[in-house]
Amino acid sequence: MYVNNVGYFRGDNVNITRSNNTPTVDMLTFSIFNLGGKNSSIADINCYDSNVKVDIYDEVTSTVNKNSSCDGNSIPTIMKSLTETVRMVDSDV
Repeated sequence: MYVNNVGYFRGDNVNITRSNNTPTVDMLTFSIFNLGGKNSSIADINCYDSNVKVDIYDEVTSTVNKNSSCDGNSIPTIMKSLTETVRMVDSDV
């Protein structure tokens, strides 16, 4: 699965798998990935840029492997605002 160029993914209680030895999720610049739900599982996330936002919420009990670029330490303010706006919309649904 690819999330790139201001892409957004939000999954709750999802199982994301791949059958070959490539990363399950590839993330590129200015992308957001949110995973929640105790039944969610994903093997790994590979971020090709540190301008990403990856949130694995506490209720996810499976281990998710991420490379160091997935820490998202340099995510721009505009993306932080977008993340908060999307969370507010998700909670209203």
